[in-house]
Amino acid sequence: MSYDDGRVACTDDALVIRWYYFPFGDKRIPYANIQQVRRTELTGMSGRYRLWGSGDFVHWANLDPDRPSKGVAFVISTSGRHMRPVITPNDPDAVAAELVSHGVTVALAGQSHAEAGRSELQQDLAGCLQGGDLRRA
Repeated sequence: MSYDDGRVACTDDALVIRWYYFPFGDKRIPYANIQQVRRTELTGMSGRYRLWGSGDFVHWANLDPDRPSKGVAFVISTSGRHMRPVITPNDPDAVAAELVSHGVTVALAGQSHAEAGRSELQQDLAGCLQGGDLRRA
């Protein structure tokens, strides 16, 4: 396992979202089934205070009691599914780098799938995987 914060894990072949199903249960999404991941700022209106579940029947957040103190969420679009899982990893940059290393497109909120392939974030993450540093001066 290359990333694991107790709520989100990146394995060799899948993203694992812990505490996804009620009352407990993990959701395993093979990287090949992920169409796109959208990185977005977490605000009061975008689910910062939603500890578990959905407010719009489109997005589903796993149980994360620490979500109110986090600032970044990832919305996951998967093949053939209406419901979009939402995760709030402890280290968003590490999760984004892992997803990119497995061929998953990570886009910024409001960015199209095509734009994401050319984005600066993608380039930064690719550099990180080659030993670069995501932090900027």
